[in-house]
Amino acid sequence: LSYKYLNPVETSIILNVQVHVAMETLEATIDRLHYKAVVTNTHVMHSLIVVMQSIKLQYLKLFGVPESSSMFTLLVNSVPAKPVRGKDQSIMVPLLVGLDAESANAGRSQLTSVELNYISTLKYPMTATHNGTLELSPPHMDLPISVLTTHLRLPKNYKYEFSGDFGGSSSDLIAPLPAAFSYQTGKRVVKTDYQFSFKDDNWPDSDDTKPQEAAVKIVAPVMGRSFYFNRLLVVGTQLALNATFSQPLQYTDNISWWQKILALTS
Repeated sequence: LSYKYLNPVETSIILNVQVHVAMETLEATIDRLHYKAVVTNTHVMHSLIVVMQSIKLQYLKLFGVPESSSMFTLLVNSVPAKPVRGKDQSIMVPLLVGLDAESANAGRSQLTSVELNYISTLKYPMTATHNGTLELSPPHMDLPISVLTTHLRLPKNYKYEFSGDFGGSSSDLIAPLPAAFSYQTGKRVVKTDYQFSFKDDNWPDSDDTKPQEAAVKIVAPVMGRSFYFNRLLVVGTQLALNATFSQPLQYTDNISWWQKILALTS
């Protein structure tokens, strides 16, 4: 700042300086998260599909993954990747995988998809003489989630009562299953006057294309009974979902007809 006075006699300047603190903004947000758990008598297969917006966020942290989890498979933008274990016992998913290079270098927001599968062991096996509670809470993330859906497939021949933060089960999901993204494209140079035809739709990638790492993905078996749960706008909280199971009542010919109906409908 500069000032000029023609008559500087008895002239004073009062300057007030105020510093404004910049506020933190989100580096990422989750548009859609779908969690699926297939339960057998001894194990649980977990499947997670995440569709999110991210601006150079390096890792997505997952909390609440069972300690007995193993056999992880991970695809980020349909490209194989490997999760890492954080110091806080979180599972860290690398996000800078399979992105569009031009958009990523420019710092523009991109949609990113994450497909994570793993298997955990039940603390107590489900047996014909055992009643108990299954903890089937989806993993927790420190990001706002717009739509969270959960699909449980539980063994038949059990009665189930659910508790936690989801309320009762629904007849179906409130949103379709999210789809994974892929930014991988092939490169091919042709002459200016080249005539394209239907054969070009199935043209193989050129030899100079870097080969992609192969990956396997565990296929969830179709079994048991389905239960659906839905939540909108999940912010800064870990949602609990517990399933208490018990054997249904067994009736014999020595009880009355109304007791048989009560046993079948309860």
